[in-house]
Amino acid sequence: MWSLWEALLWEALLWEASLWEALLWEASLWEASLWEASLFQDIKKPATYMSSRFNRID
Repeated sequence: MWSLWEALLWEALLWEASLWEALLWEASLWEASLWEASLFQDIKKPATYMSSRFNRID
């Protein structure tokens, strides 16, 4: 009987570990998408600044 409880405990622990792993993976994907968005904004801002600076008619 103890082995059944032990098996259920191990199954629950493995399920919880895989759940945490999935949550961490999702969080790292979300962080990567935020980093990519901020990188895109950093690239986009100087380009618009430079184009507006050089296309200005004095």
